[in-house]
Amino acid sequence: MAKSKHVKLGEKASMFYDPTTKLKVVPGKAVELSNDNIRSKRVIRAIKSGHLDYADSEDMEDLDVIALEKAPTKKAQSKKVEDEEDEDEEQVTKKSLMKMKKDELIERAQEEGSEYSEEELEDLNKDDLADEILGLLEEE
Repeated sequence: MAKSKHVKLGEKASMFYDPTTKLKVVPGKAVELSNDNIRSKRVIRAIKSGHLDYADSEDMEDLDVIALEKAPTKKAQSKKVEDEEDEDEEQVTKKSLMKMKKDELIERAQEEGSEYSEEELEDLNKDDLADEILGLLEEE
C-alpha cells in the first residue's frame, strides 16, 4: 500500500488554495493529497516554487493533520436541489405534478380540498388533475 502524501505551507506562503481541486492549506496544518491534487498543475508548481512542502513524519507530529474530504459531485448537488424543491410546497409547478402518478395526483387533489368526487377525479387526465391542484393551491 502506498504511503499517503501530506503537504504543509512552505516558507514563501502564508496560505495556499487551489480552486480546481479545492485544496486549502493554512498555517499549522498538514493536508493529505488526493490523486487529483498530486496531478494538479497549481499544486505541482507550488511545491516546486517552495509555497508548499511535503510534510515528513517529524512535521506530522507538530502539525494538525487534515484528512481528505471528498467534495460533493455535481450530480449529488443537483439531487440535493431537487429534494429541497420537492419539500417546498410553495414551488409546486405543473412540471413537478406531471412527474407524479395519476393515483398520487388524485390523492393530492383530495388533500387540497377538491370539490370533485373521487370518481370524477379518476375520469380526468393527468394534465387536468395538475391544473386542478394548481388552481386549489392558488386559492389558498
